Amino acid sequence: MKTLHLIANNDADLTKKICSSLHELYNINYCMSWDDLPGNNDDPKILLSPTTPVIACLKRDNIEEVTKGLEALALPGKTLDKRHPVLMLADHGLIGSLDLLVHAHDDFISSQFSPEELQIKINRIIDRTECFKKLSRDLTEASEIALLSMSHSSELGEISRFILKSYKCKTYPELFSALFETTGTFLLECSALVIVDDAVTVESSQGIVSKELKETLLKHHGKTRVTILGKAIIISYEHGSIMIHNMPEGDPTRHGRISDNMAVLGNCFEARVNGIEAEQKAESASRAKTMFLATMSHELRTPMNSVIGYTGRLIKKLTGRISEKELKQLETIRRNGDHLLNLINDILDMSKIEVGQMEIFVETVDVAVLLKNVFDQLYPIAMNHQLEFEIQLEIEHLTAQVDSKRFTQIIMNLISNAIKYTKEGCVSISLSQKNVCDIGDVVAIAVSDTGIGIAPENVERLFGNFVQIDSALSRTVEGSGLGLAISDFFAKKHGGRIDVVSEEGKGSCFTLLVPIVS
Repeated sequence: MKTLHLIANNDADLTKKICSSLHELYNINYCMSWDDLPGNNDDPKILLSPTTPVIACLKRDNIEEVTKGLEALALPGKTLDKRHPVLMLADHGLIGSLDLLVHAHDDFISSQFSPEELQIKINRIIDRTECFKKLSRDLTEASEIALLSMSHSSELGEISRFILKSYKCKTYPELFSALFETTGTFLLECSALVIVDDAVTVESSQGIVSKELKETLLKHHGKTRVTILGKAIIISYEHGSIMIHNMPEGDPTRHGRISDNMAVLGNCFEARVNGIEAEQKAESASRAKTMFLATMSHELRTPMNSVIGYTGRLIKKLTGRISEKELKQLETIRRNGDHLLNLINDILDMSKIEVGQMEIFVETVDVAVLLKNVFDQLYPIAMNHQLEFEIQLEIEHLTAQVDSKRFTQIIMNLISNAIKYTKEGCVSISLSQKNVCDIGDVVAIAVSDTGIGIAPENVERLFGNFVQIDSALSRTVEGSGLGLAISDFFAKKHGGRIDVVSEEGKGSCFTLLVPIVS
């Protein structure tokens, strides 16, 4: 029998009505106040524990008490919004007073409820919360498998890109398209099946779905995780299955590696199928996904920093004692680790931005000194690319009120992009003070390059999430496609903007404009 918590109140008749409606279906835990609710904000098993809703009564004389109770339930930075979903008994006129503290898991019911209405509401918030928990568990499993392995294989790098693409997919056809694009990079022919609420959807990278193909996928769906059918292999999960028709032959090692990578891809595919299903049932599922990414900071950053740190120590300790080939392999691990850490940081920053958790903390900063420090950090990278790299300061010292960490992040993104997308020529940075009509007195930092440039129709897309302008050079450049989106957010957060002037084939100039006084 499931458990629910009842916050006791002075209305004995209402309490009696609630108990008589639910005592045969639930174990009722009576709490004299919100402080008596069980649970711990740091409970690591919250995704595995049963959902135990709270029933509370909102009246004009206890709004402050209820507000403090809801704030105490909140889990800042956790996958779920609260330890317990809340069903609030309230008159319609009082509901608006709690809007900012109410989450997708919660619900309201009139104090003039019937027993049937109360039972329906309780079942609904339990089902909704369990759906979010399952989505978070699936995404955790898929991300752990892919993210911990992607630095070891370019094929897993393609899978990591599939994860990023899949988050943009809102329908199953879009997800199929992303899946087939990924399997196509492995030169594999693929078909896929999705079963949600008894609705069956089958698509093939070849464009034709025969009756035999659909029957084969249905026959083996959910039977075993992996089914081998001659040259083909079927990888099946609860809601989704993928079928690879032309597995490599004659090379057991490659066959095994492709099988393992397809299992990871299938796991990611299943996680996103569950995500789309949840999003179609409740718009708040998108928020749950973003909250999940935002809570992964410690779990992802800490082990990755350890990998990078220990690899660096090995390189220092073993230099001269191992072969040049082995030293290059260690350098590759460290370089891929740095790239993955930057990717994780970008995704986590964007997650915080989407849920409104990203703030800036302004202080008085000498922008000229900050810009010179960034220039010095990136100088060796520009030299490795054999580029001219120069800085011009119209003012030796220029102070402004900015968040030094986020301001540095914007500049690093703009200059790093200029270096990455410039094959030959020059990257130059300039600092000046201007007066802009719609902003006022601003710090103006211009980053110019002689790189690939951007077509006019692509300029407006630059600041979108996961956007990388397609070209022969850009396809060879590492990146998440989030740097400019994050930089644009921080520029606007400072009350400024980023202007772009570019000509395809000749180069670009990105100018950061930020008010001197925030």
